[in-house]
Amino acid sequence: MKARDIMTANPSSCHPKDRLCSAINIMREHNVGVVPVTDGADGRHLVGIITDRDVALSLGAEEKACSQLNVESCMSRQVFFCYPDDDLKKVEQIMKEHKVRRVPVVDQEGTLQGIIATADIAREVLKEKREGRAEVPETDLAEILEAVSLSS
Repeated sequence: MKARDIMTANPSSCHPKDRLCSAINIMREHNVGVVPVTDGADGRHLVGIITDRDVALSLGAEEKACSQLNVESCMSRQVFFCYPDDDLKKVEQIMKEHKVRRVPVVDQEGTLQGIIATADIAREVLKEKREGRAEVPETDLAEILEAVSLSS
């Protein structure tokens, strides 16, 4: 199975110069805890990622309103990503190794194509179980969840 097979395609994103409120509104509107941050001529080149945790920590530390902060002041610039043709095993390894619950999917030029969350893997495990297939064993999912949930 490939990353493109389970990714959420064309996720909403925000720009580094957007106000933090913009990222929060995307999270609320789409019921997600992460928003890719994109820039570039096409507006879709992945440059960072912002999570609900980043937002909470920044707002608490800065003691400012979200309208007073921009996305780049809160986003993580180090993003662990994969390519659409990468095997799901590679995505799982990225999640385990870097303790991340979501992995953006980009093309060779770094253009955002999609995103994969642990929930996407869980849905695939349940789907395969119902269909009598076992491409992603439940034990793999448990290992991923354990790895991203425990601190080092």
